[in-house]
This record gives sequence, structure tokens and C-alpha cells, in this order.
Amino acid sequence: MTPKKVVGISLILGAIGYGLYYAWNKTQEVGLLEKSTRSVSFETSYCLSGLLGMSISLPAIESAFYSTGEIEQIRAKISQIRTQYGLLISNIAMATNVAESIIYSFIFIESAGNQNVISGSNYGLMQVGTNSATDTIYSEWKKGRLGATEQAILRRWIGTRLDNIFAMKSLGMGLYIYSSDLINPELNILIGTINLGQLMDESIKQDGALRMDKVIVRYNMGYYAYNRGKSLPATVQDTVNMVNSTTSNYIVKLIGKNGVLEILEAEHCS
Repeated sequence: MTPKKVVGISLILGAIGYGLYYAWNKTQEVGLLEKSTRSVSFETSYCLSGLLGMSISLPAIESAFYSTGEIEQIRAKISQIRTQYGLLISNIAMATNVAESIIYSFIFIESAGNQNVISGSNYGLMQVGTNSATDTIYSEWKKGRLGATEQAILRRWIGTRLDNIFAMKSLGMGLYIYSSDLINPELNILIGTINLGQLMDESIKQDGALRMDKVIVRYNMGYYAYNRGKSLPATVQDTVNMVNSTTSNYIVKLIGKNGVLEILEAEHCS
């Protein structure tokens, strides 16, 4: 058998195996504590997707980081990300109740789909740090919201270290996720998305509007930035004016005019 045929068969068997793994995990969800409702309505000029839960108005600010001419390039890059990681993202989106479009948007901005990117102490597709990764898992566990699919993925990649995280007495009491772990696409996307879900839950207003700018600030600058986001101003524009240029650009890239989230929602609803 030629090497090309061996590689082809291996890829097919790998895809079948992952499909069976995914299907088995979905059957394990019954009987678990329900996670926070995170269905999101995206209010755009194109459509309204989602019925209950949080709502995001797009664009949330009229400033634009990307020109209209760059939209097709962004779509092409996201299509590449979907080809490489679409099954993982779909599975994780269902397990965490975080919209796929939000996950894709953060992956695009953080790494452009390069799983090997390292920036300081942050690693991989969603630029997750080792300390925050451990604390993110611990927090979700303590809240009773770490579902069977999430636990199965964690077990698959970190094994008994997950028990060490569960045994922690408080945040910052251990380091059980290593930099080498975070290069793994599935683990990186899962932990980054759990973190996003936590920040979304903490950034929703009484009327159901989601302050996505607060989510971005805290994801980019750290969980405790601006007193857990409580010290940020009332409007997106004021937040953009207040934070550093890197974070303000991040906000505009994600939820501004021609922002990645708007591009994805337009694609989804066209």
C-alpha cells in the first residue's frame, strides 16, 4: 500500500472515530445541572437570529477597523478555520451554549486560525494562558456547570490532572494546565469558550442586552480588569475611548462596523 493511501485511510478512520466520540458524548448530557442560558439574538441590518437570552446589536459602534474591501478576505480566512476546526467548534458551542459565530470571531482575531501562535504567556487558537485556564475550569466546576461533554474532552487531554483541579480549595491554588496542552486545538477552544461564557454571563444587563465590549476588555486584559468590568462606562464608545489602543481596536474589530461578528451573522442569515 502506498504512503498516500495509508494517510488517506488514516484520515477517514480518524474522522469516523471522532464522529463516534462526539455522538457518545452528546448522550451523556442527560441529568446534569443546566448551564446558564446563553442563546444570543444578533440584531443586525440583515436578520434577527435567536429568540431568547442575550442580545447584541451589530454594529455596536459605527467605527470600523476593517474596510469593506477586506470583508471577502475575512470570510475566506474564517472558511479556512471552519474547514480545519468546524467539527470541534460545533461540538464545543453546543456543550457550552456559546454561539459558534462568537467562537469563530475570537479565534480569527486572536490567532487567525494558527494553533501554534504564542504571545507572551498566551497560547494557541484563542490565546489562553496556563493560570487562567486552570482557574476557568475550576470556576465552571464550582458553579456546577461543567457538563459531561466538557469533562470528557478535559479527561481526554489532561487525564487525572482534572481531579487535581476539582480538589482545589480556591482560585490560584494550582497550575494543572501546561503550555504544551494549550497548543491542542480542542482543549484550547474548549477552555477559551468556557471563559467567554463566564464573561458573557457576568456582562449581561437587566434588559438582556449583552455588553460585549466588557467581555472583550476582560478577555483581552484579564478577568479582573476594570474591577471585573464594573468600572467600565455605560456606552461602547466610552469604553473604546477609555481602554488602551490594542483593546479598543479589538472591540472595533469584533463588534464595530464591518466587524467580524457582523460579517459572520450576515453570512449566516443571507
